[in-house]
Amino acid sequence: MRLVTWNARVLNQPFKQKEVRLFLNNNKVDVVGLIETRVKENKVQNIINKLIVDWISCCNYPMGRNGRIWLLWKNSAQIQVEKLSKQFIHCTLSDSTSDFKSKLTVVYAKNDSPTRAQLWLELIGIGRLTHECWIIAGDFNNVLSSEDRLGSLYTLELRTLKATWCHYTFYNKQQGSSRVYSKIDWAFGKFPWMTAYSHVEADYLGSGISDHSPILIQVCPPPPPPPPPNSNPKPFRLSKQFSIIQILVG
Repeated sequence: MRLVTWNARVLNQPFKQKEVRLFLNNNKVDVVGLIETRVKENKVQNIINKLIVDWISCCNYPMGRNGRIWLLWKNSAQIQVEKLSKQFIHCTLSDSTSDFKSKLTVVYAKNDSPTRAQLWLELIGIGRLTHECWIIAGDFNNVLSSEDRLGSLYTLELRTLKATWCHYTFYNKQQGSSRVYSKIDWAFGKFPWMTAYSHVEADYLGSGISDHSPILIQVCPPPPPPPPPNSNPKPFRLSKQFSIIQILVG
């Protein structure tokens, strides 16, 4: 199963819709959380149909204007949405082709600190009731170096997934002294996730049409353990040379 979260930054333009469609197809994505779409609710289905065909969708329009978060998935992925918020969609995700099952939260945090603090309080509330695998990914709109955010990660037993490709996930596409790079998009796993899927990596890909990197997470079974030493010893064979020497000596 391939899971993506991406702040695609406005999906009203046809060229962006085309690029997102190509991205989903080329990367064989099964589940995607698209963030900051800025699409009005009466146009959402028309634009989703231009991105993918016969997928299922859930958007958080009841909680916020202009579709801050879209969650889209193939029929092979089974999703049960459990909570909508202004800053996240929380669900249970399973794969009909394997035994994979996990909680999933797609995040798009607000810009202001007090509202972001509310996000962490809501996540902690969910975390108290979540004892199975849980992955949280998206745009947190801030670096995670402050004491309060680090404390929330500790409380939630979250660890960052192993990261590959781009270190910085946001680039303002300005030139010279106005250029800004930062890491504000993240993927975390709760302790049971890290135990079961410690081999899974988060690929922070090139931003393409956006100023944010897509986060691609490919969930696959852990590799088999290496065989124990000498588990298949070679059978004993009488050496031809040894037999000849024995005959000559005898």
